[in-house]
Formats: sequence, C-alpha cells, structure tokens
Amino acid sequence: MVAELLRLKGRLLLNGFRRPRSRIVGSAVLLAVAVLGLIVLAIAAARVTPFDGAIVGRAVVLIGVEITLGCLLIPMMFSRSQLVEPRAFLGYGFRSIGVAASTALLTFAGPALLVIPAAVLPVIAWSQFPGVAHWAAIAAPLLVLQLILAARIGVAGGAWLHHYVQWRFWIRIVGGLILLAGLVVIAALLLPRAVLEAHDRSLAAAAPLARMLRSVDAARVADAVGGSPLGSLWGAPALAAAEAGSPSAAIWIGVVVIVLLGLLWWLFVAGSLRPTRRLRITRDERVPAWFRHLPATPAGAVTARSFIYWVRDPRYNIVFGILPLIPALTALAFFIGGVPPRIGAFVPLALMVLVLACSTIHNDISYDSTAVWIHLAAQTRGMHDRLGRIWPVLASGVLLIAVGTPFTVWAQGSLDSLPAVLGINVALLLGGIGVGSALAPRFPYPAQRPGDGPFTFPQASGATGGGAQAGSFLLTIVVALPPIAATALWLMGFPGPLNWIALFTGIAAGAIALVLGIRSGAAAFDRRGPELLAFTMQN
Repeated sequence: MVAELLRLKGRLLLNGFRRPRSRIVGSAVLLAVAVLGLIVLAIAAARVTPFDGAIVGRAVVLIGVEITLGCLLIPMMFSRSQLVEPRAFLGYGFRSIGVAASTALLTFAGPALLVIPAAVLPVIAWSQFPGVAHWAAIAAPLLVLQLILAARIGVAGGAWLHHYVQWRFWIRIVGGLILLAGLVVIAALLLPRAVLEAHDRSLAAAAPLARMLRSVDAARVADAVGGSPLGSLWGAPALAAAEAGSPSAAIWIGVVVIVLLGLLWWLFVAGSLRPTRRLRITRDERVPAWFRHLPATPAGAVTARSFIYWVRDPRYNIVFGILPLIPALTALAFFIGGVPPRIGAFVPLALMVLVLACSTIHNDISYDSTAVWIHLAAQTRGMHDRLGRIWPVLASGVLLIAVGTPFTVWAQGSLDSLPAVLGINVALLLGGIGVGSALAPRFPYPAQRPGDGPFTFPQASGATGGGAQAGSFLLTIVVALPPIAATALWLMGFPGPLNWIALFTGIAAGAIALVLGIRSGAAAFDRRGPELLAFTMQN
C-alpha cells in the first residue's frame, strides 16, 4: 500500500508542473524562499556560541513555535484540497488507522521534507553547549513528527474550510495576525541585540526600529511560550542549559502533544472515510455559503451576496492588498520629513480607514451591475439594497479599527490619545459609508465587469468617475472634520477634555452621515430604478 501511495504521490507532484506557468513560477519562488530561510537560520544557529544560553533558548523557542504555527496555519489558510484525499480509499476496505499512518508518512514525499532541517536547527544551535546538545538531539525526531502532523492537520483543515467561505476569511485574518505577531516578537528579541553587537555599526540604520521594538517584552513572551505544550520540545534544551526545570518532563509533554495531534489527524481521516449515507443533511445545510447564516430577508440576501463579492471578487480584494502598503509608505514619508511621531501616528490608520470606506461603495451600483435587474424585478426597496451593501465594508472597517487602534496609541505614546483615535476613525468609517451610499445611485460611472482584473479599465464613453471619487473622499473628510479639529487642539495643548470631545463628535457626525446617506441613497435608488438599469445594461 505504501509503495502504491508513493507512486501516486510522485505522479501527482509531476502533474503539478502541468499547471499554468505563473503558478509554477510562484510555487518555485515560495519554495526557494523557504530553502533560503532555512539556510539563513542554519548559519545563524551555527554562530550563536558567543551568546549566553538564555538568549539562545528564547530565540530557539520563538523561532521554533513560529515554524510550528506556520506548518499548521499556512496550509489551513490557503489549501483548497488534499493532494492525496483519504476518502479515495473508502471502497478498498482499509482501516482508518492504516490510511492515517500511510498518508502522514506520505507527506515526506514533497516540499514538507523541509521540516527535517527545520527540526535539526536546535541541534546546530546547542552543539557547542556541553550537557545540552543531547537533549536537542532527542527532541529533533519528535519535532519532525510534530511538524508533519501539524502540516497534515492544516491541509485537512484548509480543505474542509474551503466549503465555508466566511470561516476561511476569518481564519486567514486571525492566522495572519498570529504569524505577524510572532515575527514582531522575534524581531524584538534579536534586533536590538544585533544592532548593539554589530561590527562597525553596520546595522545603525535599523536602530530606530530597534528602539521601537524595545518596548515589547520579548523575553517574557519567550518564557511563556517555552512553557506551553506547543513549545515544550523546542524549549527542552533551554531548561537543561539554565538548570531551571526538567528537560525530560518537557520531552514527555511534547510526546503527549504528538499523540494528541496524531489522534486529531486520525479523526480527520476517520471522518472522511465515513459513508455518506450515514450523514444527515438538513434543508438549511443545502443553502450555500453566506446565505445560510444571514436572515432570509431582502436586506439579508443582498448582504450575503455582498460578502461573497468582497471575499472572492478580485475587484474588491485589491483593497486589502493596498491597505498594508499605506502605513509603510506614510511612516517612511514622515521619517524622511521629520514629522513627530506624536502627530504622525494618527495618519496611517485614518488613511487606511478612509481608503477602505471610500474604495468601492460610492460606485457599488456599477460594481454589482449584474444584480440590479434582479432587484428591480423582485421589487427590492432601495433601503434594503443600501443596507445590504454596507455590511462588508462596516465589518472590515470595525476589524481594521480594532486591530490598528492599539498600534496607533502605542506609536503616539500616550493612552490619552485613545478617544481621539477612535473618534477620527469612526467618523471616517461611518461617514465614508454614508457618503458612498448616497452618491452611488446618483452618480454611477463605468467600472470593471465581474471577473475582470482589478486593473482592467472599462472601455466606455462618458464620465470616468474622477468627480465621484474625489467627491466621496472630500465629503468623508468633511464629516470627520469635528473630531480632527478637536484632536488638533488637544495636540496643541488647549485646555479641556478635547480628546473625549473628538470621540463623541466623531461618533455623532459619523452616525448622522450614515443615516442620512442610507436614506438619501435609498430614495434615489427607488426613484432612478429605470435609469440605473439602463446604465448597467450599457456599461
């Protein structure tokens, strides 16, 4: 059975070269990046001898747990199917435990083979520490099993989440934040020390970033992670080096974790081998994707379709690709221009919220042109249309504000700035949605057709939408002027609770703009239904 599976895996891997050339090149680049990263880590691990055991142990734990989480979360975030599906063995009478073991071992025949050098990194790092290296050698084969099982569970989870678009969307966001937070903690542990000990100040350019990361208590995070079950195998040699615990107990905890991961993988395989005649499918489960979890109302149907567009349509996805560039570019510009962090910290998050709120909703009639005739034929009221389209932007904006506000307050340097940050960004989010909802039925302009790339410009005569876009941005900024003015006065040192005034005026101005914009846009949609249908048929 194992020999046949190896032949099958080989054929499947070779079939991967029959994909489009762009995907082959992308996979090759990712594989090269992974190999290069392992080479860099191996070189770094071989040069940690001058450092004390505490720093080496914390670095090994943080990097190792990041690798483990990457093996679990990255396949879960991006895998759509398993290369060798366990359910394919349903009709052959194999037992689930045999299929689980065979498919797990089959993982070594492919890119996942890179987990072996990753598991050997602690052995290289601890090789010059007497009495510690043998614990790293004991943990290495166990780490290989842990990483392989984590990758298998991640791929199986990603294949299962492929049918649940909304869950997959949130898994990608949460998983990306977890991995990004891990990289920040690793940088906070290593970068300040690297800047101080670099020869001839070769890393002096990274000194400002090192000073910013110094506020992160990376040592405490590393100690907490090393004491967790997920980091027990990575941290066992560090316990021996510090003589502060029992490395054998950490090894046994790692064995228990491997057994639990193996049991979870077996449950995945056993569930996939379950005959479908035993599965009960209710009527609600036949309703696709977002429609199943939203109210069966006109506004609920529009909301479900809007969420599907925001998750799947490349015209909307380009917004999420632009957002991470905004803080990097603004921080670079302010650093070059000498803008004080106390002032410049407010700008990146506000620009991100402004772009998100004004990106597509001001022209959503044109973006969703294929559904306008359905709304008119079903006599959908404009209020339902407007309410249904705002929820993806509102949900994404609330998440963006929740994630970005702590970073903004930290960069600003004062907890008193929290009300002002919230006031400005709430006003921009609600104001952008309200202004866009009012403008969309009145001033639609040609946009890319569904399925077109985000940079495909439609060939249509007439207005190009420059006025609508500029008006949307300017009116949104006008809505946010009260909290912006109150925040500016607070930064200049005027007396009074101006930061709290910014919060309350921002919420009030945004709410008023949202209500008036939805009502105005709904009335325009009801009044201009035939004109909108004619516009969408022509463009």
